[in-house]
Amino acid sequence: NKRSLRVLLQFAEVLETMREAAVVTPPSLLIDFVCKVTGFKDYLMKDETGDDRWANVQELADAADRTKTMGVEGVLEFLEEVVLMADDDEIELEKEIEIDIDVKKNPRVKLMTLHASKGLEFELVFLVGLEEDIIPHIRSIGTKEMEEERRLMYVGTTRAKTQLYLTWRQFKQFGDKYVPVSPSRFLADYPQGCVEVL
Repeated sequence: NKRSLRVLLQFAEVLETMREAAVVTPPSLLIDFVCKVTGFKDYLMKDETGDDRWANVQELADAADRTKTMGVEGVLEFLEEVVLMADDDEIELEKEIEIDIDVKKNPRVKLMTLHASKGLEFELVFLVGLEEDIIPHIRSIGTKEMEEERRLMYVGTTRAKTQLYLTWRQFKQFGDKYVPVSPSRFLADYPQGCVEVL
C-alpha cells in the first residue's frame, strides 16, 4: 500500500544519506551523525535504562575517535579493531578461568568484578570507579537494592589483606565535553582516621 511504500522510501533515503556521509566522515563523527539522522538517542531514552545505553553509545564514539582514517576504510578499520579487542578479551577471560588464583604462585594483576571477588583475598586491592551511578548503580538508588550495593562495596573492601586503594574520576567524557563526577556515597562509610587521601 501507499503508506508502506512511503515508509520504505524514507528508510532508503536515510540509508543513502548515511552511505554518503560514510565516504567523507571519520568513524567517531559518523556514529554521532547516524544517531542524529535516525533519532537513536530519543529511541533509547524511552526506556528506563536509556541513560546507561546512551552512555555506551558515547563510549563507542570515544573509542572510534582513535581511528582517523576517513570514509569506508576508516569504518572497516575501526570494526576490525573492535573485533580484535573482543577476541582478546574472550581469550584472556578463558585463561583467567584456568589459572591458579594463588598470587604467590602466579603473581600478576587480576581484573575482576566485585561479584567475582567473593571468597578471595589479595595483599593489595584497587577498587576503581567508586562513583555515584556506578556503585551504587543508578537503577538501585532509592530502591531496596541499595543495601545490596552497599554489601558489594563491603565485599570489595574486605578482599584486601594489607593495602586498599579507593579510586574514582573527577570528570568523565561525553563526546567532546567533560562533566564532573560525584564520588560514591559509600565512601562516607569509611572511618576518617583509617583513610589517607592521596
